[in-house]
Amino acid sequence: MKRLLLLSSAILIFCCYSLSANAEIKCTGIVVDEMNVPIIGATVSQDGTTNATATDIDGKFTLNVADNSKLQISYIGYKTLILDAKAKMGVIAMEV
Repeated sequence: MKRLLLLSSAILIFCCYSLSANAEIKCTGIVVDEMNVPIIGATVSQDGTTNATATDIDGKFTLNVADNSKLQISYIGYKTLILDAKAKMGVIAMEV
């Protein structure tokens, strides 16, 4: 019985650690140009991964990324941005 209790406790601790180590955040924001016009189809990705999305007709995006990661935002003709990922990215202005 003692052995079963120890094993159960060890499994519970391992599971809690695993869940906290893989924390994700849901990033949302709007990508605009230098005149504050939404950019349709800009690529928003978790830097260094294939996890990505594109902005919609209003320049909005939503992307689940690992906690403490960076977002890479790119669009043809504009400088690529790399920003710290956070839940509310706000309005992100691209530069030519």
